[in-house]
Amino acid sequence: MNKNHILISILIIITLSNPLSAKKDSGTNILLYGSSAISLGRGGTGVSSLGADLFYLNPASIAASERIDIGLQYGTIDLDYTDTNISAAVPTSYGVIGASLRFLNISSNPNDIEKGFLINLGGAKNFTDRLMMGASLNLFYGSDSSDNLNYIGISLGSIYNINFQKSISGGFGLFKPHAGLTINLGIPSGKNDDFADLNQISAGYDFLFYRSKKIDIGFFNEITAIHKYEDLPVKFGLESIFHNRYIARAGFTIPQSYKYGDYTLGFGYRFKHDKFDSDINYSLVHYSGIDFIHYLGLNLRYGDLDRESPATEIIATEKYISPNYDGRQDFVFFNLKVSDKSRIKDWKLQIANSKKEIVREFRSSKREIDEDFNLENLVKKIWQKKESMVVPETILWDGTSSRGTNAPDGTYRYSFVVWDERDNISKAKTGVIYIDNTPPKVKLKTDYVLFSPNGDDQKDNLIIELDISTSVDDEWMGFLKNTKGEIIKSYKWKGDNIPEKIIWNGKDDNDEDASEGLYNFFIESQDKAGNRTQLIKKGISLTRKYESADITSSNEYFSYNKHNSINFFTHLSNSKGLLKWKITIENENREIIRSIEKMGKLSKLITWNALDDKGDKLIDGKYYFQLSTEFDSGNTPDSFKKEIIFDSSPPEISLKYTPSLFSPDSDGKNDILTISPKANDRFGVKEWNIVIYSPSGDPFKTFHGRFDPAEQIKWDGIGDDNQLVESAVEYYIEFSATDTTGNLSINKGIKLPIDVLVVVSEHGLKIMISNIEFIINSADLKGKEPPSLNRVATILKKYNNYNVLIEGHTCDQGDEDYNRKLSEDRSKAVMEYLISKGIESNRLTYKGIGEISPFLPNTNPDNRRRNRRVEFILIKK
Repeated sequence: MNKNHILISILIIITLSNPLSAKKDSGTNILLYGSSAISLGRGGTGVSSLGADLFYLNPASIAASERIDIGLQYGTIDLDYTDTNISAAVPTSYGVIGASLRFLNISSNPNDIEKGFLINLGGAKNFTDRLMMGASLNLFYGSDSSDNLNYIGISLGSIYNINFQKSISGGFGLFKPHAGLTINLGIPSGKNDDFADLNQISAGYDFLFYRSKKIDIGFFNEITAIHKYEDLPVKFGLESIFHNRYIARAGFTIPQSYKYGDYTLGFGYRFKHDKFDSDINYSLVHYSGIDFIHYLGLNLRYGDLDRESPATEIIATEKYISPNYDGRQDFVFFNLKVSDKSRIKDWKLQIANSKKEIVREFRSSKREIDEDFNLENLVKKIWQKKESMVVPETILWDGTSSRGTNAPDGTYRYSFVVWDERDNISKAKTGVIYIDNTPPKVKLKTDYVLFSPNGDDQKDNLIIELDISTSVDDEWMGFLKNTKGEIIKSYKWKGDNIPEKIIWNGKDDNDEDASEGLYNFFIESQDKAGNRTQLIKKGISLTRKYESADITSSNEYFSYNKHNSINFFTHLSNSKGLLKWKITIENENREIIRSIEKMGKLSKLITWNALDDKGDKLIDGKYYFQLSTEFDSGNTPDSFKKEIIFDSSPPEISLKYTPSLFSPDSDGKNDILTISPKANDRFGVKEWNIVIYSPSGDPFKTFHGRFDPAEQIKWDGIGDDNQLVESAVEYYIEFSATDTTGNLSINKGIKLPIDVLVVVSEHGLKIMISNIEFIINSADLKGKEPPSLNRVATILKKYNNYNVLIEGHTCDQGDEDYNRKLSEDRSKAVMEYLISKGIESNRLTYKGIGEISPFLPNTNPDNRRRNRRVEFILIKK
């Protein structure tokens, strides 16, 4: 027979022994004292403990149950007295449902409860990481020798995990403290309703005061108000657990309000199995000085414990990105999926460069923010499902590092890992992202743009030389289009097979002669990262005449804001016999608005003052110029009409952003600023800039792009110098755009208010504010209602479980002792203001630091301004 069998046999022998019978009114006290063999072994304490067998004592005791928890308790003196209890807890996604059924039989004593049934029905859940709450409906039906006894009531209970630990390595200390409170309120009825009075209030605590690898020793203490709250018995208990298996207990109660439980003893044994664990417990309760009651208990927790890692999936929407704010592949979205049997405890998504250095990490930010404890929030918590750590469905990466700088072009590997509350860690899901901000580059060169494929061996072919820098995977396309935009001739190459030059013989894609006229040559490419390159060679003239005339201009775009005149360059295949020439300029309606006409010789350079025949400036729009000639031979070769754009109007620009109050402190609310710029111009935007200025007027963050800006730009609040935005101040946004003609639009002074930021620092949570204004060389606050301090007060009320150290700082100007005293006085003034706004004074302390701990080097006025600050260090209670 092994030692487990011996232990069980001893329990049964003791249980069936036959001590003396119970005393008068013992039934009520037994109901109040409890029936759990675990609790009874340590003096009836248990209001701050967990387990389904304690549900009758505190309904919050089942809040942490994650498997089906069943308790069976049996107490006896002889066969005429029995106390039986069956309890169960069943976890659900909304909390834990609990029930307890107790049967008491004292048939040998006619002056006591002969039979009684006590039913408890209710539930409990974790309201925060530390606070557990529960409630139950209590029903009792019994009888004595003369009447029936009834009781209906409710129990409200809570257990709080106290965050305190004096010793870490072991030995004597204060470990895992808990506090518990339960209130039983109800109505007893019957002729002897004192027998049915089960109202009581209990409050208590427990903690381990010794820990080692082999033994844990805990202390339990609680006080209870019973018998119409007139008696206040105090219970004490000890519990020692050896090798996490063998348990010894002892306890006592003073004064003897129960006439029961003046001292108790108990022991137990734990069983461990794959799908369940259990414990068997015995307790001996001393009764009124001479008698003993024996209790035997069995607790069983059944169900699979999750030993499988979370199932994860990550899908990157892009493999190549070019975060240059051109609206094409500026970001990659990581779509995340996570499933697990248990609740998710934490997760992280890391992005590393080719040197395996972590350049960016995304993960949860744990903060405990207390909501206002009111009836509305309490009801919401009751019906709220028990949720896992929220893993976002989508994470955006814009190619920036954790320092806020743009990561350089290269290869980056991402890794997504999740672990659950049982520390099952998922296998890392990995992939590769390529950053490529370098667009393909192209240069075009032609010695002439007028050619005549007529077989006279004079400029029969157009030769366009190509100078291209590209990757082998890039695709390139070239087009020759007529003035209607129709593609006449097309080319297509891969990046590793680009010719040095294109030779066009005037044939189209069907190898037929292209019509005479003007052509434009387009060459373009877009790489895998979305970088686009396009270059246009305009004004290619194709003629098959033996006498030809051509004209080009110095400007494709003209603005009166940028230019004073336009130069025309002329070309004649033969100038001999020229009688006269004329240059005409037409508007979009083909009406001539200016003509320049002379007899005889044609100069190769002709300057036009960009005015019409009346001497007025031209309105914005498209205009067409043409060279016409007349020779003594009767030939009249004309150039093709070519386009020039007049644009003196700057782009129309606007900018919006959300959220209205930016708060990039990683708390999951308003952490990302979405900037939405718009720039409209009839003839196209060439480039744009967004500059965010600090309160001192210095550039803090810059975004730049070519062509139209992206519809949305995301910003995390980190500046170009890797500094986070200041707290509780206003930044300013400047948006500018330049069109293809060079006209500039600037939208200045768009206010960007920053909320009070509660950031995670090496010392915990911290608020830092540099714009609290004091009277010069004084600790007196400027203004009666400083808005930044009012906002700090509002936020500190949400962090009720933190004390606050207020630190005053100065710059290095002035005497060091004076600065320290001034900073101390100012931090005290801030503390007094917060107290006036409802912050409890016992949460607040202040300290003057002076100039010895600068946030930034005292090298310029703005740095010194930011060093003159007040910091609020949030310290967990």
